[in-house]
Amino acid sequence: GAAARFNRPYGLAVLPDGAVAVADYENHRIRRLDLGTGAVTTLAGDGMVGADDGDVATASFNHPQDLAVDGTGRLYVADTDNYRVRRISAGQVSAVLGDGTAGYHDDDVHGSAQLFGLEGIDYSAFDGKLYLADGNRGEVTNLHNRIRVSTIP
Repeated sequence: GAAARFNRPYGLAVLPDGAVAVADYENHRIRRLDLGTGAVTTLAGDGMVGADDGDVATASFNHPQDLAVDGTGRLYVADTDNYRVRRISAGQVSAVLGDGTAGYHDDDVHGSAQLFGLEGIDYSAFDGKLYLADGNRGEVTNLHNRIRVSTIP
């Protein structure tokens, strides 16, 4: 509500219910802003720096920077300093891309791929792919079928 404070809010994504998800970068949380009431609640993250998956209340992030919602309403998080893309769905947070190490390794296996400077993320309703901007690599990549990474020339 009115007492909630963001600490460096970065990426935004409109949720299927019309609320706005906010990547609360320095608070290491994903917030939900109800546009009708102005109420701000925590959608995911315990506020501690970490990389724990699991229940949204106990999962942890490390500088979430950007957000995207796919065609089924799942929320994706560019978890920048964990070098991962995380998914929030059905009350759970799970890593879908990145091994947690900064690097330049592309791999068909989502847990083996590396990211380094994950700056932006967006979902394309046109082709059903999630696109990632990896600033330090100077690349735009896509994640499709939830496991494959490819670099766009």
